[in-house]
Amino acid sequence: KELEKFVRKATIKNSLVMVARIRQGMRGRKLAKNMKVTTLIKGNKSPTIDEGQLHNAIARELLDSFTAKVGVLDGQFAKIAEVIHEGATLKITPKMRAAIFGQLREKGKLNKLDPNHKSDGFMRIKPRPFLSTVFESPVVRKELNKNWQDAVEAALLAASNGKALKK
Repeated sequence: KELEKFVRKATIKNSLVMVARIRQGMRGRKLAKNMKVTTLIKGNKSPTIDEGQLHNAIARELLDSFTAKVGVLDGQFAKIAEVIHEGATLKITPKMRAAIFGQLREKGKLNKLDPNHKSDGFMRIKPRPFLSTVFESPVVRKELNKNWQDAVEAALLAASNGKALKK
């Protein structure tokens, strides 16, 4: 019971570390550039990954003393995050095309498109992995393992009434 209490604190700490590392990685990365049409609609070249909504959608959930979920847990943003992280090829439907042109028309940027550009009817979104790079980082893993190791050592010390245990 005492060990679980210390490990729970480490699990919470580690989930907070992961959220912070993912957000840091989202801010400080060199990412694939947006397509021209995306830049025209957004009004800037910054990939969607930098924006507040997705950035703030990175969250954690403690499942039990030993397990936490970290990532984009909100269903609204989970699919968007997956597409951004993994990349995708989307078939542009007539409805999508109308929405894209409507956005460009509304922003007065329809004339910025190259009239000679030939489209194959697909939109390719380049992958921008922002989760796996953190989850797979040896530096981050080392930090998490140290937190759990410190928790076990603190529990053993507490169980021995503050007396150092002999090795």
